[in-house]
Amino acid sequence: MPRHSSRPPTRGSADDDDLVDKAEKQFAKGFDRPPSIRPRTGVEVTESEEGVDRSRASRRSDEISESVAPPRLPIVQMDPEEPPSLSRRLLVWGGVAVPVLAGLGFILTRPGCSPFSNANAPIHGAFRSKHLGVQLEFDDGWMHDETKDDHEDASGWDRRVSIFFRGTSSSDFSSQLVLAVFSRKDKRATTEDANQLGAAETLGVILSRRCEPYAHPRGEQGTLCNGLTVRGAQRLAAVEAYFPVDGRAVFARFLLEMPPMMGPVGVDAASLQRGDPLLEALNRKIDDAVTMLGTIRTLA
Repeated sequence: MPRHSSRPPTRGSADDDDLVDKAEKQFAKGFDRPPSIRPRTGVEVTESEEGVDRSRASRRSDEISESVAPPRLPIVQMDPEEPPSLSRRLLVWGGVAVPVLAGLGFILTRPGCSPFSNANAPIHGAFRSKHLGVQLEFDDGWMHDETKDDHEDASGWDRRVSIFFRGTSSSDFSSQLVLAVFSRKDKRATTEDANQLGAAETLGVILSRRCEPYAHPRGEQGTLCNGLTVRGAQRLAAVEAYFPVDGRAVFARFLLEMPPMMGPVGVDAASLQRGDPLLEALNRKIDDAVTMLGTIRTLA
């Protein structure tokens, strides 16, 4: 009676079938496991598509071809970039040139703002200030802080200011001069105008303040005041004067550093003992300041 096997029939030679049948008989007689059955060398194993659905085989072939060769991408032809037009070039250059020229103009109109210039210009002898419209005489050691030049409208008057000093800077000095000049196109300044404008410029805190009439060599009658003031730990003698010169009102304030052994603040310098060398040094500074006031005159 023929024996039926549950395994599907395999394609091979008759000798291979005999080997399989022999191995099954030996395993049935009590072997722990069937002996190894290896196909003889030289046997060609080929892949068969028998029993495989045609649509599945076709789909598998398509999948393999798609994985190997990716789909082609369309080639886009790029037009060469056109050069910018003349109007566009002018617009770009204009956008760059305008701020550069504006910054250059600001530096030229304010020399103290230039990184290549020294804001503290040394001065000696006759100094002609186009900003103030006046000239005056300076001794050795004075400097002009050009960054502090300013002008504004003051009740219809054109007020222009400059600061001069001796020392390290206009804020760290042994002597300082603040000079303000007032002018109007429709009016010449009088003594009354100078008194009103000058009184608004004076320091609010001056100890032992004394004022007296002052006659400028080229102007009308004015006012000269002196006293003592404090700036931080620095004690200063203050000399203020206001007077008209050639139709303009002038205000000048000198701050002069006092010697350290001059006594407590609030002591009138005139009340100190005459002949004291410290007092004489301070008096010389005050006399020099008053002499400088007499050299002020308007530019021709």
